[in-house]
Amino acid sequence: MMLPPDDDQLIDKIVSLTFPLQPRIRKRPDGSRQERYKLSLREVQDELRKQGIKRSVEFIASRLEEGFNRRIVIPLVNLSDEEREAHRLAGALKEYFKVPGFVCTVPGFRKMLDPAISREERRAIHRTVIEKMTLSVAPHLDRLLAKAADAPRAADAPPYTVAWAWGWTTQVLGEVCARTDHDGPRPSPLRFQAAIGTTGPQHMGPSEANVIVHRVAPLFGAIPAEMPNEAIVTRDHYAAAISRPAVATAMQAIDYADILMSAIGCIRPGGECSDYRISRDPLVNEQATAAAYAVGATTNICTVLIDEDGGPVATDFVGVGPTYEGLLAMVRDPNRHLIIISGGDRQRMIALRSVLRGHLVTDLVTDTVTARWLLGEIKDPVV
Repeated sequence: MMLPPDDDQLIDKIVSLTFPLQPRIRKRPDGSRQERYKLSLREVQDELRKQGIKRSVEFIASRLEEGFNRRIVIPLVNLSDEEREAHRLAGALKEYFKVPGFVCTVPGFRKMLDPAISREERRAIHRTVIEKMTLSVAPHLDRLLAKAADAPRAADAPPYTVAWAWGWTTQVLGEVCARTDHDGPRPSPLRFQAAIGTTGPQHMGPSEANVIVHRVAPLFGAIPAEMPNEAIVTRDHYAAAISRPAVATAMQAIDYADILMSAIGCIRPGGECSDYRISRDPLVNEQATAAAYAVGATTNICTVLIDEDGGPVATDFVGVGPTYEGLLAMVRDPNRHLIIISGGDRQRMIALRSVLRGHLVTDLVTDTVTARWLLGEIKDPVV
């Protein structure tokens, strides 16, 4: 027996039916064709009935109004062609890869597919797209926190936890959060947990997760919590590392985090965007990246190595942070969110496809060029 959709799913369905991504064509009496981007409430009711959902017109109207008030879905009314295309691609990604939660695409740059562009131009495009993506993620985080504030939570439950990965993308997200107000409802207590420890020679660099949580937590009235360990250790030292009380506490908070915010790294020997760091020595990092690549890794989520089909791979190095099993548990829990932010870079497109194939995402923000490549609408090879 099919269970009825919950309220958010029903609101999403009603608004999506009312404002379809593709126009409904209606023939006028004179034989001409009219494109309609809005259906009547009666037509929406008929569509719902075809799906086995019987609701009154008055109920549909109330859920439609609630959708507008909570901005669960933005109707495609008076949008530019570029904005309409972005919404179309978001819907197509959500359906094709079965992404259960929020999906957003921001305008991208076709030039990023050109393998001949300079390093400086590639980084400039990447930075611009990251800025656009994070401008969509910040309000989504506010909405998730507001929803959590209204949900019942046991008195002895741990703090509502948002885990933050390291990297340029989450650093920019923190900067965007600092420029906006966050005075809406949120769960209490609220903890912002570093998802991984130190990753490079500058342990207090602005892209370190430990630094990001201290910068962002006060904006939301949250408690910052660090991961007091190197991000990646040898397999022989892993057990000793996670047995340290402070590390064990952080690992437990990550295992049960309600939200994990992460970009994804590219596993590419010699690639400028390879984000797999185990040492202050670049040569050692390159050797570790080559070893991961040799066993089939294409990407990593907070140091969890993933192959082309989204499955786990292992080397002699282990991340001290999320585990593959923990990521799977998160995406399978309808009340938790694994938010992946990735786009604006040719070398990360295969990495994102791996994550989507493995269904290691509940909420996705990317760009339109990456989305079209993932959907097969762009045939340019990505190497």
